[in-house]
Amino acid sequence: WWRSRGSAPPAPRREVGVGRPAGAPARPPRVPGVTLLLAGQSNVPPLLRTARLGRLDARLEPVAAISLGASRLAPDPARPDWHASADGDPDAGELLAELRATLAAAEARGAPVEGVLWAHGEAARRDPGRTAAYAEHLAAFLDALAAAGGEGLSVVVVALSERSPRARGDPAFAARTEAIRDAQQRLAAERAEVHLLDPDAVADRRGVAPREMFADAAHFAPAFAEALADAALPA
Repeated sequence: WWRSRGSAPPAPRREVGVGRPAGAPARPPRVPGVTLLLAGQSNVPPLLRTARLGRLDARLEPVAAISLGASRLAPDPARPDWHASADGDPDAGELLAELRATLAAAEARGAPVEGVLWAHGEAARRDPGRTAAYAEHLAAFLDALAAAGGEGLSVVVVALSERSPRARGDPAFAARTEAIRDAQQRLAAERAEVHLLDPDAVADRRGVAPREMFADAAHFAPAFAEALADAALPA
């Protein structure tokens, strides 16, 4: 999924969302390397604390993270959100604006961000309306990310797990989890630069029981976060 330092440039990929206008000058070649940005909700910190991320941070460009627990892809008048708004609303999209600024700063220093690890969606399951709108908002966010990141930016979406304690014990919550997982899977399948990391598949490969995946109702246990980081990042 990611390019490691010294690797060959990636194969050409199709543009997604707002592409470069016809006749516009090409971007300068991207510098090989792995500069990683973690973004999303409250499962970002468990991933950021892994030894795997620590080794990557020490060996390569700094690993950055932008996260806020229960932050929304939809506009949120009370808290910063990730909304990809086209209407210029100054009270929406604050976290997305921070992400764009991080991408631009990395590009300016000649070591552009090569990958975004996106862990989000847990809180959207609390409300049926937010669940129903999730696919639309995620598609708009991915379009905005592709436009901001340009060619060569890979996005790994950490899918929701069907094995969290509440998803296993609450049928309505489980159905909303499945609806968001479906949106994540479909959008990853449709976009060449977006890849899906399924925690449940990682657990199956590692022989991790559901009770060992989570530290609480929604957050990954440290040992399982290490397994996810290993699955997501370059060798």
